[in-house]
Amino acid sequence: MLNGWKNFFPCKPPRRLRLSICTAVLSLAAGAATAAESHYAVDIPAQPMGNALIQFAVITNISLGGVNPKSCGVRARALHGVYTVDAGLKALLKASACEAVRVDTASYRLQVRRISPRGFSWPVADASAPMEVVVTANRRPQLLGRAPTSVSVISAARLGASDGSLMDVAAGVPGMMMTNLGPGRDKILLRGVSDGVFTGRTQSTVGLYLDDAPITYNAPDPDLLLVDMARVEVLKGPQGALYGEGSISGVVHLITNPPDLSHTQGNVTGGLGLTEGGESSSRVSAVVNLPLLAERVGVRLVAYRDKSGGYLHYANDPEYKGNGTVRDGVRAAVSWKINDNWTLTGSLAQQDIETKDSQYIYGGRKDYIRAPGIAEPHDNDFSETAARLTGETAVGAVKLTLNHLHHDISSRYDADPLSAVVAAPNSGQLVYDEIQNVELTTIEGLVTSPTERPLRWLAGVFASDGTEKFNPRLIDYKTDGAIFRETRKDHITNLAAFGELSFDLSAKWMLTAGLRLAQSEHRVASDSRETGNPQDSLSSFSGRKHDMHVSHKLVLTYVPDSRLLFYLQASNGYRSGGFNTTALSEGPAPVARYDGDRLDSYELGAKLTLPDHRLRLTVDGYAIRWNKLQSDQLQATGLPVTVNIGDGLVHGLEFEADWRPFDILDLHAAALFAAPELKHANPLYSIDDDRGMPYIPRQIYSVSANWHAQLCAHPLDIMTTFAYRGESHLNFGSLQTVRMGGYGQMDVDAAYHVGAMTYGLRVTNLTAARGNSFAYGNPFKIAAGNQVTPLRPRTAWLTVSRDF
Repeated sequence: MLNGWKNFFPCKPPRRLRLSICTAVLSLAAGAATAAESHYAVDIPAQPMGNALIQFAVITNISLGGVNPKSCGVRARALHGVYTVDAGLKALLKASACEAVRVDTASYRLQVRRISPRGFSWPVADASAPMEVVVTANRRPQLLGRAPTSVSVISAARLGASDGSLMDVAAGVPGMMMTNLGPGRDKILLRGVSDGVFTGRTQSTVGLYLDDAPITYNAPDPDLLLVDMARVEVLKGPQGALYGEGSISGVVHLITNPPDLSHTQGNVTGGLGLTEGGESSSRVSAVVNLPLLAERVGVRLVAYRDKSGGYLHYANDPEYKGNGTVRDGVRAAVSWKINDNWTLTGSLAQQDIETKDSQYIYGGRKDYIRAPGIAEPHDNDFSETAARLTGETAVGAVKLTLNHLHHDISSRYDADPLSAVVAAPNSGQLVYDEIQNVELTTIEGLVTSPTERPLRWLAGVFASDGTEKFNPRLIDYKTDGAIFRETRKDHITNLAAFGELSFDLSAKWMLTAGLRLAQSEHRVASDSRETGNPQDSLSSFSGRKHDMHVSHKLVLTYVPDSRLLFYLQASNGYRSGGFNTTALSEGPAPVARYDGDRLDSYELGAKLTLPDHRLRLTVDGYAIRWNKLQSDQLQATGLPVTVNIGDGLVHGLEFEADWRPFDILDLHAAALFAAPELKHANPLYSIDDDRGMPYIPRQIYSVSANWHAQLCAHPLDIMTTFAYRGESHLNFGSLQTVRMGGYGQMDVDAAYHVGAMTYGLRVTNLTAARGNSFAYGNPFKIAAGNQVTPLRPRTAWLTVSRDF
């Protein structure tokens, strides 16, 4: 029977072999000659293939990614002498099952040969063995174990064992949390740094990047489905020096798989999900890679449709589940290798999310029963186009990125409580519609020096031009007449120059300093009208503000030996101020202008990496001071307003470990212990000191185990994850009494690989936990009772995937 299967399915390496991490990306080559043509003195002893390839990448300053080196099947032989990159890789991989294919000027892809030499059969059992990972979040390639900063990597394998969303993998990253308002509506939080759970005018505390381009400003996470991703990098702590405004608690990088210029390949995946007491879910996705001109031009296409079935029942219609979501998306990338020195890549990403209704209930009701009322749909439509030019010059490696973002977001809220507040006669059934349109264009130029020199540097310039249109409406649901409306337009420009120097003080000590000079201009114009107001006239507001910022980073690194690294870091981040314009006549008018805020962080970290990378351990302790903290709050009417809420203090300890005690078992653990406080609180919001920060528990942790086995001579991977989130409160002020969290959730994923086929079974919320993941859903009905967002009930997913 097994032989019959082998005849039916093409014999290819299993999906996990090709998706497992083996990225050893280490710097770009410098000088007039390309990396491939330069000659390097090499002295590498015989050792495991992965270690040898890492050493070779360090010596030659190349990026090396692809399959895990364990797939090559043999140890690397000793290599001594002077070699070009191509000749050295060929010698290292001789007699193995792998080959290195050149992608661009200084990048190579490790892959299993189409025809293995001497009939060699590669062993799949060790294919997921841990290896040093390379990250680029610090704007230059660095080994994860040698990056003097707190950074976590979510590999393609871990993404493949999830539901494809950031929320699903956030629990495995120490200090990373996401609110749970609904798909396409959530905020990302890092390191216990929270400015509140409401979404208003203030800029996000976390910078979100798709490859090299920022994709948010003050909008929620667009919730891109993480299909065909190389990895996700999470850089924690303020990043004002490297990334500028809006990265005061860190940066999240979504890194896609680039086009392969050498091979035609693809994947088709389909899945069906069954939820206890809810509607069924489904997902289909396809990935196609085509070399249009061999070794010169290639294209990679991704398309998907994801339907998430609803699970909340209406009290007056138990058969209807209102909170279902449909998500459609496409991505395309084209790479052109202009010559040996230069590569041009263009990309497109588009995704539309449509949600029928909110996913909160009231605390006094039975689980998963939603009160009857007006539906609260949400749409989040995202599109982005980008172009990237990379190359080598006599000065160093050059990268030029141009990006344009278009983002449309609309939400509806049941606003019946406002019927008694507004002056206009109304039916008593009101809805509040928020419509937001964002256009953002960014351009960045970056030059980085070679990495083998004692003095290393990078320098860059950045410019952005953004326009946001905000059009809230208060509407009588029965008559469809507008009671209140506003037309607001914000225009924000940013200019910045930044740089970083790293100097080897000795063989064990290194000093890094970064600086960013930035200026921004913010203009706003708003027209609003409230029907029934005694004046019943158009109210206009305009404002203009100009800010200048200087951000820094200073890092002292000590490397006593190849296993240990210690670092001490001081850094900061900032956000500019802005304007409040949205208000009804009831109650005092909001403060028209709020100030910018600044966050200073001091961090001490240690990293341990044992031989063969069977154990990687990172521990970080930090102290944060946050001045004039910006926070989106609610006016008495329920409308949003941004204020400077006070000064924040956060002390925290992060822990992350990867351990491979046996060849068939990988363990991962992550934890955050935080002590957030608020000082010098804004008295207008009746806030008590020392009550912490919204949505931030004192402790969060997760553990996962990934077991690799053989079943009927085919690989079987089973991953189990348990995540615990401590209790937290909803907001500053009176809403501190509203609690959430204090629950644990377990997920299990199994993937069985048979040739080019992969069969998967995934069960989320295995123990059917019923914790409150978020205590907010509607700003106008908070006074009506505690709002609760229950965890999604136990859901089983069956998937089938075919590589070709």
